[in-house]
Amino acid sequence: MEALCGATFDGHLDPPDGQKCVVQYKFEDALLPEPMPPKVQSQRRALGWPVRNGVSCVLAQCSIPQLGMTNEEVVVSSDPVAKDGSCRLLLQSLKRPELGLTVLRFESGGTELIGGDETWEHGETPIIKMQRRIASPRKSRPVSKPKNSNSSSVTRRAQFDETKPEPVPEKPAAKRSSQGSRGPARKAPTPPQSPPGSPTPDRGLLGPIEGGIASFGMGERRQKPVQLRASEASLLRRPDLVTGDASKPTKDIRAGRAETQAEFEAAKAEGEERLVSAAAFGEIGDMKLLITQHGPDRPAPEGRYAGLTPLMAAAQKGREEAIEFLLEKAACLEITDPKGWTPLMHAVQEQRPGVVRQLLQAKAMVNWAAPSPEQVTALMLAAGRPRAEICNALLKAGCNKEAADEQGRRAMHFAAKRGIGGNLVALLSVRAQANAQDSDGCTPLMLAAAAGRADSVKLLLASRADPSVQDHQGHCAAVLAETFEHDRVLRVLAGAGG
Repeated sequence: MEALCGATFDGHLDPPDGQKCVVQYKFEDALLPEPMPPKVQSQRRALGWPVRNGVSCVLAQCSIPQLGMTNEEVVVSSDPVAKDGSCRLLLQSLKRPELGLTVLRFESGGTELIGGDETWEHGETPIIKMQRRIASPRKSRPVSKPKNSNSSSVTRRAQFDETKPEPVPEKPAAKRSSQGSRGPARKAPTPPQSPPGSPTPDRGLLGPIEGGIASFGMGERRQKPVQLRASEASLLRRPDLVTGDASKPTKDIRAGRAETQAEFEAAKAEGEERLVSAAAFGEIGDMKLLITQHGPDRPAPEGRYAGLTPLMAAAQKGREEAIEFLLEKAACLEITDPKGWTPLMHAVQEQRPGVVRQLLQAKAMVNWAAPSPEQVTALMLAAGRPRAEICNALLKAGCNKEAADEQGRRAMHFAAKRGIGGNLVALLSVRAQANAQDSDGCTPLMLAAAAGRADSVKLLLASRADPSVQDHQGHCAAVLAETFEHDRVLRVLAGAGG
């Protein structure tokens, strides 16, 4: 961990279903003093990570400009250094836990960080790739000093004098002579009279125009509106009468209307996109200005948040104030995006417990299943993610614990495969079926064994999961664990007699 102190890493966040973003981490110069913050300990225990014997912490500043994050403080806790010189890091924000967790791997060379979210493991494709910034020495330029103070003062005085306008030399008056004059003296030309309506010299350019419409002076008389004759009015209404061509102006008028309509639609689309973006960043002031024109439920037609409504974008980013404002404006809770996901599903996927509570209190529908090919529910999304409080909240709200997706997998299958013990406990406490089989005949125990989730296997066996059940290929949990060489799972199954 000492190798990270004072370092800066630059790189990119490149999610498979999102937009590539620039990421920067700046690590503090010194480690945090012991003991480890309690929230860090509890989070590491929830993930099954060690909390003693070589585990240390350091603060870092995270910046993702495209997501509205600048110098967000996070706590970085590291595992003990492995034999190959690498170590695993867990990043979390104590002030804003809704930002979620990040798992990084610090390579032995000390110049690279790779990783992803809390479910990322070494060997998988990294979502985050970063390189250590190497500071380059700056070359100092020699400063030339003036030879003496007098020369510099003279130069400054000369520069100051240059700014003064040069005096215009006066022309000498013509000498009048009574003798030798060729004619009478010429009279000075009379200045031309200003036309009516022009500004008078004593009032200046901003003075009122006599009889004008926009008079600035008090008591000035306004000009009467001009009355047009019938023939002149018809010319204004029918420009084709001026040219004598009655067909050409019709095309021009239609083209002008089409162009105006296109401009109107473009401005409308831009406003809708700005409203969704304001909701994502929690800009309440901008939302108040834009929502009166576009309403609370218009999705962004294009851009980064294309297909998302303001409520969905705010749910993704955990903007609780924006959620409250949108609910006051009667934003629709049942609206879906192009994938068929509701705002509640977006909040669950991004692990925003505060937003989930807000939407459940507003009576968001909890048993909606996205259309094919997924047919996933909010509970299935929560079961495969690490925050057990979200899974518990959905179960209390009445989620159907036995709903199945297109492959026949239920929330128990998702929790077992991902190895989320807290979600398994929550589902088992409401008597979810431990031996339910999907379309391939796999039970949650089989999926946990095939993924090497030894702790999940223990929980399932303690809840009377049957290790002898076989899938459609004739494989039981022990065969799957042996196939994928998960020795810990095999020992657990052998101890249970499976």
